Amino acid sequence: LNLLRPLGLLRSLGVPPATMSRMERTFLFPDSQAGWMPFAWTASKRLLEAGRFDAILSWGDPWTAHLLGARLSREHGVPFVAAFSDEWSRNAYVQRLPAPMRSLHRRCERRVLSTAAGVTATTPGMARALKEAHPDLDLEIALVDNGYEEEDFSSRTGRLAERFTLLTAGSHYSRTSAEGLVDALSLVLARKPAWRERVRLRILGFHPPSLAQRVRAGNLAGVVTLEGPR
Repeated sequence: LNLLRPLGLLRSLGVPPATMSRMERTFLFPDSQAGWMPFAWTASKRLLEAGRFDAILSWGDPWTAHLLGARLSREHGVPFVAAFSDEWSRNAYVQRLPAPMRSLHRRCERRVLSTAAGVTATTPGMARALKEAHPDLDLEIALVDNGYEEEDFSSRTGRLAERFTLLTAGSHYSRTSAEGLVDALSLVLARKPAWRERVRLRILGFHPPSLAQRVRAGNLAGVVTLEGPR
Protein backbone atom coordinates (compact mmCIF):
# COMPACT_ATOMS: atom_id res chain seq x y z
CA LEU A 1 0.00 0.00 0.00
CA ASN A 2 1.87 3.05 -1.28
CA LEU A 3 1.09 5.83 1.19
CA LEU A 4 3.15 8.29 -0.83
CA ARG A 5 0.63 8.24 -3.67
CA PRO A 6 -1.86 10.67 -2.03
CA LEU A 7 1.00 13.06 -1.30
CA GLY A 8 2.00 12.78 -4.95
CA LEU A 9 -1.30 14.40 -5.88
CA LEU A 10 -0.31 17.43 -3.82
CA ARG A 11 3.04 17.57 -5.60
CA SER A 12 1.21 17.73 -8.94
CA LEU A 13 -0.71 20.73 -7.59
CA GLY A 14 2.54 22.61 -7.04
CA VAL A 15 3.18 22.07 -3.31
CA PRO A 16 6.92 22.87 -2.73
CA PRO A 17 9.27 19.88 -2.19
CA ALA A 18 10.32 21.09 1.28
CA THR A 19 6.68 21.18 2.38
CA MET A 20 6.09 17.74 0.88
CA SER A 21 9.07 16.37 2.79
CA ARG A 22 7.78 17.77 6.11
CA MET A 23 4.31 16.37 5.46
CA GLU A 24 5.72 12.93 4.65
CA ARG A 25 7.69 12.76 7.91
CA THR A 26 4.82 14.15 9.96
CA PHE A 27 1.91 12.08 8.65
CA LEU A 28 3.54 8.82 7.52
CA PHE A 29 4.52 7.16 10.79
CA PRO A 30 7.05 5.80 11.44
CA ASP A 31 8.02 6.21 7.77
CA SER A 32 6.70 5.97 4.23
CA GLN A 33 6.84 2.14 4.35
CA ALA A 34 4.07 1.93 6.97
CA GLY A 35 1.63 0.72 4.30
CA TRP A 36 3.70 -2.48 4.02
CA MET A 37 3.12 -3.42 7.67
CA PRO A 38 -0.29 -5.20 7.51
CA PHE A 39 0.73 -7.32 4.51
CA ALA A 40 4.13 -8.19 5.98
CA TRP A 41 2.46 -9.05 9.30
CA THR A 42 0.05 -11.47 7.61
CA ALA A 43 2.80 -13.18 5.59
CA SER A 44 5.21 -13.39 8.55
CA LYS A 45 2.56 -14.77 10.89
CA ARG A 46 1.73 -17.49 8.35
CA LEU A 47 5.41 -18.48 8.12
CA LEU A 48 5.90 -18.53 11.89
CA GLU A 49 2.85 -20.70 12.41
CA ALA A 50 3.92 -23.14 9.67
CA GLY A 51 7.52 -23.78 10.74
CA ARG A 52 10.24 -23.26 13.33
CA PHE A 53 12.51 -20.22 13.20
CA ASP A 54 15.50 -19.57 15.43
CA ALA A 55 15.38 -15.78 15.21
CA ILE A 56 13.77 -12.75 13.61
CA LEU A 57 16.15 -10.18 12.10
CA SER A 58 14.96 -6.70 11.10
CA TRP A 59 16.97 -3.98 9.41
CA GLY A 60 16.17 -0.32 9.81
CA ASP A 61 15.63 2.10 8.42
CA PRO A 62 12.80 1.85 7.43
CA TRP A 63 11.71 1.74 11.07
CA THR A 64 8.50 -0.05 10.11
CA ALA A 65 10.65 -3.20 9.84
CA HIS A 66 11.80 -2.89 13.48
CA LEU A 67 8.24 -2.39 14.73
CA LEU A 68 7.14 -5.46 12.79
CA GLY A 69 10.04 -7.55 14.13
CA ALA A 70 9.35 -6.53 17.73
CA ARG A 71 5.63 -7.29 17.44
CA LEU A 72 6.25 -10.71 15.89
CA SER A 73 8.78 -11.53 18.61
CA ARG A 74 6.40 -10.61 21.42
CA GLU A 75 3.47 -12.56 19.99
CA HIS A 76 5.36 -15.67 18.85
CA GLY A 77 8.17 -15.89 21.40
CA VAL A 78 10.94 -15.93 18.77
CA PRO A 79 14.15 -14.01 19.67
CA PHE A 80 14.47 -10.76 17.78
CA VAL A 81 17.59 -8.91 16.57
CA ALA A 82 17.32 -5.26 15.48
CA ALA A 83 20.03 -4.02 13.12
CA PHE A 84 20.41 -0.22 12.97
CA SER A 85 21.95 1.23 9.80
CA ASP A 86 21.11 4.79 10.85
CA GLU A 87 19.95 6.77 13.87
CA TRP A 88 16.22 6.73 14.55
CA SER A 89 14.96 9.06 17.27
CA ARG A 90 18.11 11.19 17.01
CA ASN A 91 18.06 11.33 13.22
CA ALA A 92 18.33 14.89 11.93
CA TYR A 93 14.97 14.61 10.15
CA VAL A 94 13.17 13.35 13.25
CA GLN A 95 14.72 16.11 15.36
CA ARG A 96 12.99 18.72 13.19
CA LEU A 97 9.52 17.27 13.83
CA PRO A 98 7.11 18.73 16.44
CA ALA A 99 7.82 17.63 20.02
CA PRO A 100 4.90 15.13 20.23
CA MET A 101 6.14 13.35 17.09
CA ARG A 102 9.72 13.26 18.38
CA SER A 103 8.44 11.73 21.60
CA LEU A 104 6.44 9.12 19.69
CA HIS A 105 9.50 8.10 17.67
CA ARG A 106 11.56 7.82 20.86
CA ARG A 107 8.91 5.65 22.56
CA CYS A 108 8.73 3.31 19.57
CA GLU A 109 12.51 3.09 19.44
CA ARG A 110 12.52 2.23 23.14
CA ARG A 111 9.92 -0.49 22.61
CA VAL A 112 12.06 -2.07 19.90
CA LEU A 113 15.25 -1.90 22.01
CA SER A 114 13.59 -3.32 25.11
CA THR A 115 12.09 -6.21 23.10
CA ALA A 116 15.22 -7.12 21.13
CA ALA A 117 17.43 -9.99 22.29
CA GLY A 118 20.24 -8.38 20.29
CA VAL A 119 20.97 -4.98 18.77
CA THR A 120 23.59 -4.07 16.15
CA ALA A 121 24.79 -0.70 14.82
CA THR A 122 27.02 0.16 11.88
CA THR A 123 29.15 2.78 13.67
CA PRO A 124 30.39 3.36 17.23
CA GLY A 125 28.76 6.80 17.22
CA MET A 126 25.39 5.31 16.36
CA ALA A 127 25.70 2.76 19.18
CA ARG A 128 26.63 5.54 21.60
CA ALA A 129 23.65 7.66 20.51
CA LEU A 130 21.23 4.79 21.10
CA LYS A 131 22.56 4.29 24.62
CA GLU A 132 22.43 8.02 25.38
CA ALA A 133 18.83 8.24 24.16
CA HIS A 134 17.79 5.46 26.58
CA PRO A 135 20.25 5.58 29.50
CA ASP A 136 18.08 3.44 31.79
CA LEU A 137 18.12 0.47 29.38
CA ASP A 138 21.00 -1.96 29.86
CA LEU A 139 21.92 -2.08 26.20
CA GLU A 140 24.68 -4.21 24.73
CA ILE A 141 25.10 -3.15 21.12
CA ALA A 142 27.28 -5.11 18.70
CA LEU A 143 29.17 -3.20 16.03
CA VAL A 144 28.59 -4.62 12.53
CA ASP A 145 30.15 -2.38 9.91
CA ASN A 146 28.76 -1.86 6.45
CA GLY A 147 30.41 -4.44 4.19
CA TYR A 148 31.52 -4.82 0.60
CA GLU A 149 32.24 -7.61 -1.88
CA GLU A 150 35.98 -8.18 -1.59
CA GLU A 151 36.23 -9.78 -5.05
CA ASP A 152 35.08 -6.49 -6.60
CA PHE A 153 38.42 -5.00 -5.56
CA SER A 154 40.75 -8.02 -5.75
CA SER A 155 42.08 -7.13 -9.21
CA ARG A 156 42.89 -3.52 -8.36
CA THR A 157 46.54 -2.73 -7.74
CA GLY A 158 48.82 0.28 -7.59
CA ARG A 159 48.81 3.51 -5.66
CA LEU A 160 46.99 6.81 -5.93
CA ALA A 161 48.64 9.69 -7.73
CA GLU A 162 51.48 11.30 -5.81
CA ARG A 163 49.23 13.87 -4.20
CA PHE A 164 48.07 13.85 -0.62
CA THR A 165 44.46 12.80 -1.14
CA LEU A 166 41.61 13.34 1.28
CA LEU A 167 38.37 11.43 0.64
CA THR A 168 34.94 12.01 2.13
CA ALA A 169 32.42 9.33 1.18
CA GLY A 170 28.72 9.51 2.03
CA SER A 171 25.73 11.67 1.25
CA HIS A 172 25.52 15.16 2.72
CA TYR A 173 22.08 16.15 3.98
CA SER A 174 20.44 18.20 6.71
CA ARG A 175 23.18 19.22 9.19
CA THR A 176 25.95 17.17 7.57
CA SER A 177 28.17 19.10 5.20
CA ALA A 178 31.68 19.24 3.78
CA GLU A 179 31.54 23.04 3.47
CA GLY A 180 33.73 23.58 6.53
CA LEU A 181 36.34 21.23 5.09
CA VAL A 182 36.27 23.01 1.73
CA ASP A 183 36.60 26.43 3.41
CA ALA A 184 39.53 25.21 5.51
CA LEU A 185 41.31 23.86 2.44
CA SER A 186 40.80 27.19 0.67
CA LEU A 187 42.40 29.03 3.60
CA VAL A 188 45.36 26.64 3.68
CA LEU A 189 46.04 27.03 -0.03
CA ALA A 190 45.77 30.82 0.18
CA ARG A 191 48.66 30.70 2.69
CA LYS A 192 50.54 27.87 0.96
CA PRO A 193 49.86 28.27 -2.78
CA ALA A 194 52.62 25.79 -3.66
CA TRP A 195 50.53 23.04 -2.07
CA ARG A 196 47.91 23.24 -4.85
CA GLU A 197 49.82 20.63 -6.84
CA ARG A 198 50.29 18.38 -3.81
CA VAL A 199 46.81 18.23 -2.25
CA ARG A 200 43.55 16.76 -3.51
CA LEU A 201 40.09 16.46 -1.97
CA ARG A 202 37.61 13.94 -3.40
CA ILE A 203 33.95 14.17 -2.33
CA LEU A 204 31.79 11.14 -3.14
CA GLY A 205 28.05 11.02 -2.53
CA PHE A 206 25.06 13.30 -2.89
CA HIS A 207 25.72 16.90 -1.91
CA PRO A 208 23.77 20.18 -1.98
CA PRO A 209 24.32 22.66 -4.85
CA SER A 210 25.80 25.12 -2.34
CA LEU A 211 28.89 22.90 -2.04
CA ALA A 212 29.77 23.40 -5.73
CA GLN A 213 29.35 27.15 -5.23
CA ARG A 214 31.73 26.94 -2.26
CA VAL A 215 34.34 25.16 -4.38
CA ARG A 216 34.15 27.86 -7.07
CA ALA A 217 34.26 30.68 -4.52
CA GLY A 218 37.34 29.14 -2.91
CA ASN A 219 39.17 28.87 -6.26
CA LEU A 220 39.52 25.12 -5.75
CA ALA A 221 39.01 23.87 -9.31
CA GLY A 222 41.43 21.02 -9.94
CA VAL A 223 41.94 20.51 -6.21
CA VAL A 224 38.42 19.50 -5.10
CA THR A 225 36.37 17.07 -7.17
CA LEU A 226 32.66 16.50 -6.59
CA GLU A 227 32.16 12.98 -7.92
CA GLY A 228 28.56 12.22 -6.92
CA PRO A 229 27.37 8.80 -5.71
CA ARG A 230 29.20 5.62 -6.77
